Amino acid sequence: EKRSIEEAEERRKARESKKLAKEVQAQKQKERNAQKKAAIETVKNWRKQRKQSGFAGGEKDGELDMPFEDGKVFERSNKKRPGVSPGDRSGGKGRQPWKKGKNGPEKKKFKRESRDSKFGFGGRKGL
Repeated sequence: EKRSIEEAEERRKARESKKLAKEVQAQKQKERNAQKKAAIETVKNWRKQRKQSGFAGGEKDGELDMPFEDGKVFERSNKKRPGVSPGDRSGGKGRQPWKKGKNGPEKKKFKRESRDSKFGFGGRKGL
């Protein structure tokens, strides 16, 4: 009977500590959100002041234009890259100077360089 009472007491303490930890976490999260909001507000006010005071360096000079502030998400450009597969995230093919009519060892060297620029040194890159 004494052991069961002690176990019940331990379970109660564990529940209370869990509840307390949850409250502390929630409080910390609220503080972080408030801090973030304050930082965003100060940046907005700074930009507004700067715009009103007539910053000397042109309209967009020095201003940080964040695309996500306008409600736009980051979009991929539709610009095509010649000779590069769509999933290739490396630098793409290197220069291909052997197409100017060079043959022999130089051609092999340039082939090697272009492969290195596409695949890196040794095999494809893992995604």
